[in-house]
Amino acid sequence: MKNRNATTMRQLFQSKQPFSLSEAIRKVCANQLQAGSADLIKRRGGKLVVFANDTIGNAINASGFYEWSELEAIFDFLKPLHGQFNRSLALDIGANIGNHSIYFSRYFKAVHAFEPHPITYRILDINASLYRGITIHNYALSDSCGNAHLHENP
Repeated sequence: MKNRNATTMRQLFQSKQPFSLSEAIRKVCANQLQAGSADLIKRRGGKLVVFANDTIGNAINASGFYEWSELEAIFDFLKPLHGQFNRSLALDIGANIGNHSIYFSRYFKAVHAFEPHPITYRILDINASLYRGITIHNYALSDSCGNAHLHENP
């Protein structure tokens, strides 16, 4: 990977076109992501659709999962229960694009993912189709019946 980054930097310097430090850093980071993508897909167990330029998408592109270390710590703590998980159901409420659902599907017999946002749900649908045992639902869950307006933080 160091040779690829050095090559990228050399190409920038030899191009005789002006470039900024941020452009150089972006190109090196892009090369690192490209080089590591096959390893991340293998680590995750498959591909994953993400929103571009999104906090969660960026974390997934960098490490394979959003909140990878937190998920690993939780499941390490719950290790004595792993034998029961493969007979159990997990709920992912506010599933977003399905990052946690995919991680949960490694351990649980079935995962039910709930995502009310219509566009995010479409991405969840694609992601869930790439992994086993994930059933998706396009509505929110609450402790009371009724309708609500979904507010999106841009």
